[in-house]
Order: sequence, then C-alpha cells, then structure tokens
Amino acid sequence: MLWVAMAGGGPVCYDGIDLAVYGVADGLPSAEASCLLSDDHGRLWVGADQGCRAGGGSSAVRY
Repeated sequence: MLWVAMAGGGPVCYDGIDLAVYGVADGLPSAEASCLLSDDHGRLWVGADQGCRAGGGSSAVRY
C-alpha cells in the first residue's frame, strides 16, 4: 500500500487497484493530513492541524 498525506485533504491510500481518501468521518482529527508515519508496531500515525491519530479501526487512538 502507498499512503500520501494531502495538504488541504485527508490521507490517501492506494492499494494497487483503488484509491481511498480518509477524513473526519473516518475518525481523523481534521480533514487535513500534514504527515504520515508507520511505526514498528504496524500502526499508521496521521498528523493533522488539530491533532494526530494512531492505529486503525476500533483500536485507533486520537491525541
């Protein structure tokens, strides 16, 4: 998978077939993602203008 942080938009994920754009409805702190990081535990960290979020699904934590 390829993740891209979009200034002015949520992070975009390309899985080789489809593009998916994520935003506030998906649990992100805001619709603007400024940075992404995958840590040693396989969590995706999304930095936004109103905080950050780690993980995915029901295990996601918002900071």
